Amino acid sequence: MRAVSDAATRMAIRVEKAGNRRAVRKATTPMLKESKRLVPVRTGELKRSLVSRVQTEGRAIMAKIGGRKGTRGGRYLHLVEFGSVYASPQPFLRPAFEATKDESKRIYQETVWADIKAEAAKAKASASR
Repeated sequence: MRAVSDAATRMAIRVEKAGNRRAVRKATTPMLKESKRLVPVRTGELKRSLVSRVQTEGRAIMAKIGGRKGTRGGRYLHLVEFGSVYASPQPFLRPAFEATKDESKRIYQETVWADIKAEAAKAKASASR
């Protein structure tokens, strides 16, 4: 019984570490595509600078969609999204999030579930040896 418990613990750790990161990365894809579709284009720098990053803080895994560091588009993204004294806001990130949040949630769930099934199959195969 101890072997089954140990195998389940190892499986949970592998899914939590690699599986969640992979699922979060996949789930951001529709949001990033929609952001690039909605972003107002003048020079194209902002659109080209849009990227998604997956970060870990403690056990929390999060995705951020924003401008690539070191690019001009990344430096003025907030001014386009929220506006300034001189320009009206032209939101594109929030509308992209709202439009794709259900699809992203579905992708996340499917990816995590697939990882759980794959890890269970590995555990079953190694237990039968």
